[in-house]
Amino acid sequence: MKPFLRPRYAGMFLSLLLFVSLIVFIAVLKNIDALSEGMGCANKIIQKLNSKEEKYTVYQFNRLCGATAPDTLQMSIQPFGSSFDNEKYQSFLVLDSRARVVGVWRGPRDFSVKLESVTEMYRNEPKSREIGIQYIQ
Repeated sequence: MKPFLRPRYAGMFLSLLLFVSLIVFIAVLKNIDALSEGMGCANKIIQKLNSKEEKYTVYQFNRLCGATAPDTLQMSIQPFGSSFDNEKYQSFLVLDSRARVVGVWRGPRDFSVKLESVTEMYRNEPKSREIGIQYIQ
């Protein structure tokens, strides 16, 4: 009787098994990434307000977290021309998601926010980066 796997075939079989295992591993990792994104929060940009000098941009956005946290309306100041990144540039204003706000640049380092229909205020910083922020009720 001949052995089932000859050394030449055994190496090919192990290589094929390793390749298939790698493909399955990559597919599982991609599904885990998609699942974790689905369980996390998402941001929906509502408005961009560029300063007249084009040095800064104020992003107004909704942060939607599903059941993990309440949805919020937020504003963040970021350098002009940069991509939106709410992790790198912390929000200076965080309100309940039903609130309405109107933001206006008053000068190179002065920004005003008119607050409307606010039932819950989680954060309202008087300054963000180099910009002074005034809140009007």
